[in-house]
Amino acid sequence: MAEPLDTNRLIASLLRDLAAVQASTQKKWGYKRAASAVLDLDAPIEDYLQADGTLRKIPGIGPSSTRIILEVLRTGRSAIVDEAVAASPRATEVERSRGLRDHFLSRAQVMAALRDATLRGPRRQDY
Repeated sequence: MAEPLDTNRLIASLLRDLAAVQASTQKKWGYKRAASAVLDLDAPIEDYLQADGTLRKIPGIGPSSTRIILEVLRTGRSAIVDEAVAASPRATEVERSRGLRDHFLSRAQVMAALRDATLRGPRRQDY
């Protein structure tokens, strides 16, 4: 059985990748802040998508990050991030970082697992 896609983690990772290749400190921190905001959401990012295709306002996420999020929600990837990373001298460093993030869950996935009574293992009250 395939694992469900953790879109929040995927988007947060892409925003981190984009932060890593920024020359501007301000842009770097902006993308990092947006990545943290997405990773910390209690619900999947898809729940923030409105009927008109726009994203509900999420604190810490600006227009540039919103563009990346919408691109990923539409296509499952981000050509914007791919191009920025490919053009950067830090591409190898970004690839290495991607491998380190593979086995983490977003807060939305953790919350979903804690609510799922069919899953076996320790429960929140066990801690």
